[in-house]
Amino acid sequence: MSEEKFGDLQNGDLSNEIFWQKLSETLQETMTLLQEMAEERGIDLDSLDIDDGEALESPLEAKPVVHMATHMARSYIDSVDNWFDENVYIFEDDASQLATMYDIDDAGPYSKEDTVTLIDSVEVIRWYQHQIYVKLQRAINSSQDEDFEIQNGFPKDSEGSAKVALIGVDRSISAWGKLIKYFPDQKESIVEVITHLDRLRRRTEKKFPDARAFVRPEFDEIETEIPPPVAVMDKLTERSWWILPVIIFSQFTGTSLWFAGNAVLGDLQRQWELGGAALSYITSSVQLGFIIGTFLFAFFTVSDRFAARIVFFTCSVLGALSNLGIYLAADGLISLLVLRFCTGFFLAGIYPVGMKIAAGWYRRGLGQALGYLVGALVVGTAFPHLLKSNAQSLPWQQVILSISAISAFGGVLMLLLVPEGPYVAKATKFNSRAFATIFNIRDLRSASFGYFGHMWELYTLWAFIPVLIKAYAKMAPQPLNVSFWSFWVIAVGCLGCIGGGLLSKKLGSPSVAFFQLLASGICCLLSPLFFQATPGIFIGFLLIWGIVVVGDSPQFSALTAQTAPGDLVGSALTIVTSIGFFITILSIQFTNFIIDFLGPAYIFLFLVPGPIIGLANLWPLYRKKSSF
Repeated sequence: MSEEKFGDLQNGDLSNEIFWQKLSETLQETMTLLQEMAEERGIDLDSLDIDDGEALESPLEAKPVVHMATHMARSYIDSVDNWFDENVYIFEDDASQLATMYDIDDAGPYSKEDTVTLIDSVEVIRWYQHQIYVKLQRAINSSQDEDFEIQNGFPKDSEGSAKVALIGVDRSISAWGKLIKYFPDQKESIVEVITHLDRLRRRTEKKFPDARAFVRPEFDEIETEIPPPVAVMDKLTERSWWILPVIIFSQFTGTSLWFAGNAVLGDLQRQWELGGAALSYITSSVQLGFIIGTFLFAFFTVSDRFAARIVFFTCSVLGALSNLGIYLAADGLISLLVLRFCTGFFLAGIYPVGMKIAAGWYRRGLGQALGYLVGALVVGTAFPHLLKSNAQSLPWQQVILSISAISAFGGVLMLLLVPEGPYVAKATKFNSRAFATIFNIRDLRSASFGYFGHMWELYTLWAFIPVLIKAYAKMAPQPLNVSFWSFWVIAVGCLGCIGGGLLSKKLGSPSVAFFQLLASGICCLLSPLFFQATPGIFIGFLLIWGIVVVGDSPQFSALTAQTAPGDLVGSALTIVTSIGFFITILSIQFTNFIIDFLGPAYIFLFLVPGPIIGLANLWPLYRKKSSF
């Protein structure tokens, strides 16, 4: 692509603050991605050797001075040309064809907005491709003269040239970061280029430590500066220590609404003479409410129209009121189902929105933070069983009141103690094109169908664990507290989430998800055998199952986000999550149907197809796990 085409880029962008603000946000995201990938591979970017190039420079040498920074800048020119030559096919036969897309309504796989963004990114890369080298060479040469001159306090020309080069590096990193979102299959090669630019930036900043502070008269006053990556990383330390604990606690209290109806179902069945099928009905009602709520919240971008913490607080209170309605207004199965549906609907403003709030405070370490949040979801889901296990004597009304109270309390804490984070980003509008994308992009399809297999097993196990333990208790030589052990089998899954998050840094998300899904599938297959075991072995087996059955959930979310196109991440996550929860309804209803024929000991054999399908689809990602 010819450079003459970009001759007006600099002048045209001087006052375009929106353009450079978006590029600044992408720089933050790209540097975070680079830092995370470096951590996964055991590379310390801060300790990179930046002294080995200094020996190439000598003030006594003839011009032009050879310095490692200029050598790297020259190498970058070749890297850019090589990358576009090798990947020309992804730009619809030739990169220059992108320009013609401005006037084409149907730009192939890209919307018109996508196309403009893509062209802007390529233009930025091409504009600064040679300029970085030219400005750095001028800075190095000027600095040689300055070593023998008295500056008398005047700004150094070398610092001004170095500043322009650094701005070019920053903006180029941002533009390459944009390309990652549109071309995830080229992530590895793009990250190599970004790493090269990051090292060039570090060398330049070491050689010209005052360059970024240089003020260019009548220029810097009107230009929107992109903050240097070091400042971006330093901003992470500004959050208060209580932010993450409050988010985790509020997530725990809010999601305790999820299985509140299940925990008191035995009492309701006796009081209202409900049949055995009520378990599947009330669980599916919550799931259906969550699915519809998730779609509507995404479609109307609720958490973008209003502050996320306000949405979380409102849904926590409304969910608490819906749950409280079981005590105040319900008088039979129909009213119970309606109230559980409403509870599930408002959970869509608690669980996903809590994730967004955390993402607003974390860039580096977000994966680990989300692992804690999913762990809080797991413990919150199990919590009603713990309340009910209080010597089996706590009235169901008190259980409902307690859960409603703590849910509202968690919402209040989130509202008062967790302000908007520094990295809050506006989500894109829901895009139905993501439906086709899930099935057309190989890696995204693998992650999505792996998640679907996982969801076939997860919530059915959680829903029927009390049934299994109760059936085993009837034949056990010693009594078992059904609610107490139901709590622990579900809650212990938080260890799988947190531990899986830590392991994913070294092993990668595909490996962690694959082996946890494999382990939970084996547990499904062996469940009838352990039903005949002693109480200690039986409970130990269930606890292991509880760890692995949910520990892969955060990894599947991460894989979906990583493999979806940048402009469709939010929509893809919404669609994949909703399909996954719809699958839980099918699984729960099917299990409820077969339990009358097979009994509790054998029902989990029919969950085995879920892990098998999930593993088969996850296998391609596992084989190339080094990419994630």
